[in-house]
Amino acid sequence: MFADRLRLCLNWILFTIKLRNKNEEVSESSKKGHTLCNVMDTEHRICVAIRIRPPLERERYDTTCARRMDDGCSIVMTNNEDHSTTSFGFDFCFDESDDQRGIYEEAVQEMVDAGLQGNNATIFTYGQTGSGKTYTILGNMSEGGSLSAESGLFLRVFGDLFEYRRRVASKAHVLISLSAVELYVEDVMDLLSNKAKIRLRDSGDETLLTGLNRVEVNDMRDVMRQFRVANSFRSVAATKMNDASSRSHALFFIDIFQVPLESMDMIRAAVGTKASMNSSLSS
Repeated sequence: MFADRLRLCLNWILFTIKLRNKNEEVSESSKKGHTLCNVMDTEHRICVAIRIRPPLERERYDTTCARRMDDGCSIVMTNNEDHSTTSFGFDFCFDESDDQRGIYEEAVQEMVDAGLQGNNATIFTYGQTGSGKTYTILGNMSEGGSLSAESGLFLRVFGDLFEYRRRVASKAHVLISLSAVELYVEDVMDLLSNKAKIRLRDSGDETLLTGLNRVEVNDMRDVMRQFRVANSFRSVAATKMNDASSRSHALFFIDIFQVPLESMDMIRAAVGTKASMNSSLSS
């Protein structure tokens, strides 16, 4: 099955960050100092974080079954029947006291740094309906096109990317694009191209999405506009947990292309020379 080839089909929402870099010297990290889960370290290529959400209204009076330990890297689960406890360790543990910004800075931001250094990075959420995936990834989006305290990881990634582009504007031309696909049963569909079916093609150790539409985004308004387009095309089916829950799996791809300004000048000059030659030949 194609799902086995993609290897990441079990996620409700996933997005990847890729860098197409003409010159590695142009790339610079947006932040420094994150060492707990260094994605450049071969020993920590996969990091797992858990977030304990606050109780829902209907759960207000239920006994708490999970709590974070003081070490910040483990949780304790309590069996309500015999009161036995079991502990589990993770790279990061968050609970209702952690805000969106703190979670992004601690567990995700250095993945953006890795992308800006020429590596691929993947962030995905996994959990049952109602576990807080949508809030963690998206949060509440500001209508004004800026980040708010409630903004999730997805928008915060773009916030750092746009800030990076502004900071290196004197040295490089940076283009940021967004793509979105849906995995639904056996189909892969382009959510930014009227759900056009995407063909999968194996290329060495990669699976390529042939014909995927990439849309350039220049600010948060563009990002939110394209996300709404993608979300409007997603397949929705009812579940026992939530009648409005989507049973599809959404994948968002962020591609960063950057070229040093001196290379851009050479490209423009080459294009201008070619146009001049064509004009001379035709006359």
